[in-house]
Amino acid sequence: MRKFLLKQISECKMNEAVMLYQKGLVSLAEAATMPGVSLYKMME
Repeated sequence: MRKFLLKQISECKMNEAVMLYQKGLVSLAEAATMPGVSLYKMME
């Protein structure tokens, strides 16, 4: 159950970061740091 919740939280943070990046409010590097992923992972 804990792993499921952590995965959902991570996905939510990723979605929010992508949305902010697409709107031009943050850079790609800033968007990658929000969910705690690498820049290369964010580019996928």
